[in-house]
Amino acid sequence: DLETFSSESFIFFENLKTTVDDMELLPNQSVVISGNGGDDFTWDTDPIILVLTPEYEISNDNPLNPDVLNIYRSMDLIRTSDNHLMYCSMVSENGTSGTNIDLRKITEEGFEVWQKELGESNRGESGFSIAELPDQNFAVLGKIEDGAFLFDSTFYLAKISNQGDEIWSKEVPEEQITFMRKVLYLPEDNSILVLAEYGAVMDNIKLYKFNMDGDLIASKIIESEVECWPQSSDIKLMEDGNILVYYSLGENSFLDFSLYIQKIDVNLDRIWGKRFSEINNNIVSDISEAENGDLLVLSESSTVGNGEFDVILSRLDGQGSEKWTKAYGSPLSDQGRKVVEKDNQNILILGNSNFQTGAEQRYKMFILETNKDGVPQ
Repeated sequence: DLETFSSESFIFFENLKTTVDDMELLPNQSVVISGNGGDDFTWDTDPIILVLTPEYEISNDNPLNPDVLNIYRSMDLIRTSDNHLMYCSMVSENGTSGTNIDLRKITEEGFEVWQKELGESNRGESGFSIAELPDQNFAVLGKIEDGAFLFDSTFYLAKISNQGDEIWSKEVPEEQITFMRKVLYLPEDNSILVLAEYGAVMDNIKLYKFNMDGDLIASKIIESEVECWPQSSDIKLMEDGNILVYYSLGENSFLDFSLYIQKIDVNLDRIWGKRFSEINNNIVSDISEAENGDLLVLSESSTVGNGEFDVILSRLDGQGSEKWTKAYGSPLSDQGRKVVEKDNQNILILGNSNFQTGAEQRYKMFILETNKDGVPQ
């Protein structure tokens, strides 16, 4: 039986109407979060940077650009080698057209250093991911809407300087791209890796490799035989130089999605792959690598736990074998978004809970800390 905990250990932020996109845990154990300060649960409106102390008190609540829209779960946040943060998303004042890629350099205290926009104002361009390169410049991944929303798109890859100035940019036409998911720098062969989702209804997954001049050198379809849950795919660079690819895939039923993890090398060849089918409708949100090489897997499911959706946390060994799985949640709908191991080996989960439904749906952000065995603290 799955061990399940109530939401009593969630630390809610009642004053913030916030859905959360990304989180960085700083060396001093303070937490920087990108999220949504607005009321709309379909779009990220009124983007904010929220900084929490190690005791999870709010030290800065910085609205980035009031009354603008971002695609839901598109606000990427990374910590840089010069002890700042880079933020990548979309900026728009009129909905889905005339959008640009929004880039910001931010201090660890949550204050903006500079803001730049990439793109042409007469077309729809969205930013999805950013990665630091060895010369302290950055690779930026975005998408250009060439036709109907979500489809007939071109994906956009650019290199920008540490000050946000464009060094080069490439546009790669690709049929039925729905979401650009992640860009990574691969030090082992000095290349740039891009993950995309494509498909007219549910999504399939493809990887692209580029050299440092932005030329495409390889591509590979990771999943095309079955449907993948939209925006569930991600890639992470592991300590051993290999890449973790993960997503939720399904067969036969909308409620029959399960977690799938692959480990691949820099040539995009599979080392191992495992599907976890014990929990139905299991939608993966994030995976991070613990200091000992274990994998911390964060997902959500409507078929277990206390409410509509509940947070699922699993700990796997480095070969993908399960050590334990636990669920956390209230009678409402709770979704985990990011997971990370703290310096003391405790596990930190960032998420949000629905506290109304339908057109009146609203979110509350929460923090949950567990010990290394998943027991709430």
